[in-house]
Amino acid sequence: MGLLVSKQICSRSTYWNVVTKASHSNIWKNLIGVREIMLNNVQFSIGTGQKFKVLTDPWCEGETLLQKFRHGLVRRLGFTWSSPLSSLIIEGGWNFGLLQADIFTPIKEYLQTLSIHLRPDKLLWDGGDFTFKRAWKGCRTHYPEVMWSTICWGKTRPRWSIHGVFLFHERLPTMFNLQKRKVQLAPRCSTCLQQIDPRDHIFVQCPFAMKFWGWLKDALGWNVDFNSILSVEELLTWFLLQTSKLIKTLLVAGFWSIWQERNRRLHGHSSSSTTDVARKTLFELGS
Repeated sequence: MGLLVSKQICSRSTYWNVVTKASHSNIWKNLIGVREIMLNNVQFSIGTGQKFKVLTDPWCEGETLLQKFRHGLVRRLGFTWSSPLSSLIIEGGWNFGLLQADIFTPIKEYLQTLSIHLRPDKLLWDGGDFTFKRAWKGCRTHYPEVMWSTICWGKTRPRWSIHGVFLFHERLPTMFNLQKRKVQLAPRCSTCLQQIDPRDHIFVQCPFAMKFWGWLKDALGWNVDFNSILSVEELLTWFLLQTSKLIKTLLVAGFWSIWQERNRRLHGHSSSSTTDVARKTLFELGS
């Protein structure tokens, strides 16, 4: 747990028993917040005993030695809070010489049930070595995979991917969306200047978007009638049916190009023809 434990915060304790304070960072508080999940899933594989603390690390099947047995009994062993578990190990086995007195019989009997490995100590998770990646996969909430994930998170440009995620989550700052947030604007499409501009209009139904996808259809020889496609979801469905990864990537590239042209016209910088925008999109896709 070396990467988790801050020497400043855990100067006289460990990650497993440190108490959070108001002055601690949110990152540290969140790490402490998942401590119960860690205790329920992580396993301490004992080796040399150098990495674990004998009193304060929960190497006793999720409990510390102080939690497993009476404090007074454990304290009589003479260990301090900083004593490593190796203090209780000798020549690859438990040092039962420290536990000869009858009062230590419960501890001795329990240690006999724990194995010691001839290697450094390890933390295990789900049958393998503990890694943050493995722990995250085991702890996070797993949602059904969305249709567009393979396109947005494939081998594509980051700006196309991020824009695609915002688009599919309906988070783009269109006039229509801004008006729903109580921003006083006329929700008119800045490309055609005729209709309101929800997502489906900007990227599919707008005359500019229809000409854009139609130009790509003619240039690439697609057998599809884009006039019958009326929503982003329908357009996504058609692209997902294509076998070429490059063609699938063209969807998010096209969305980005249409959005950029929309912004240029909205802010009065310039405007380009559908042909120029489509050609530039193909050029960027191939570069």
